Amino acid sequence: MQIESDNQVTNQSYSFFRQENTIFEDKKFLEILLKWGLQHSLKVNTFLFDIKFDHLNPNQFLLDLFNSKDVRGSLHYVSFKQNVLLSQIKFQPLTCKSIKLDLFDKLTEDRIVVKGHIKQCFEEQFENIQIADELRKALVMEDCEQYCVFNEADRQELLLRLFQILVLGGQLCQYEDQIQAYLDWTKYLYKNTVNARKYADKDEIYIDSYAYDIKKLENSYNSDHPQNVMYVVVNPSLRIVNIIENQWLKVW
Repeated sequence: MQIESDNQVTNQSYSFFRQENTIFEDKKFLEILLKWGLQHSLKVNTFLFDIKFDHLNPNQFLLDLFNSKDVRGSLHYVSFKQNVLLSQIKFQPLTCKSIKLDLFDKLTEDRIVVKGHIKQCFEEQFENIQIADELRKALVMEDCEQYCVFNEADRQELLLRLFQILVLGGQLCQYEDQIQAYLDWTKYLYKNTVNARKYADKDEIYIDSYAYDIKKLENSYNSDHPQNVMYVVVNPSLRIVNIIENQWLKVW
């Protein structure tokens, strides 16, 4: 379900302040991004915000976010018109239920992954992405039988969206034959963008985050390729929001 926001007047207005994050300080993460052709395209920006997040009205939050001077000056793939504020945003709420990697057990159950090895297939192209294994087919090729391994609810899960960025990679991607590296670095990226907490009355963990897939920012941004994505991840108890950006960059 996609939602188109309008510039509703409310009693609160959010302010945002740039905060450094340490996601790209891990040298091994930088090395794997280089291998997968994502070293220049994948960005994560972090901001503090000043008032309580109202998850029942994300429209106001998102409008204030993308109208913030600090945020506008930090994003890489949005062409904002100077001194013109956004009045509409198209977005899709995502889920952040995953606390483990169980979602990817389906790949083994459907034998897309066998003993850790990703099954290969005849090479073809989809939106200029090289498709040479059944994992990539399962992620993006709707007319293939492998696509059915993940249902619609799975595909709205932030964890799977981050996994897809890493698996599809960039134009100069050296793909993995084994699944484990994709799982390990998806876990790393997910862990560093959401907020895991324990329930007060039981010894269980839950994800205290809200995520949104930004589809369109008026004439400033439009998601028109599987690897052209922008995800906003709000961590209310920390008053922190992470903006994850990726673009399919042409290298020649």
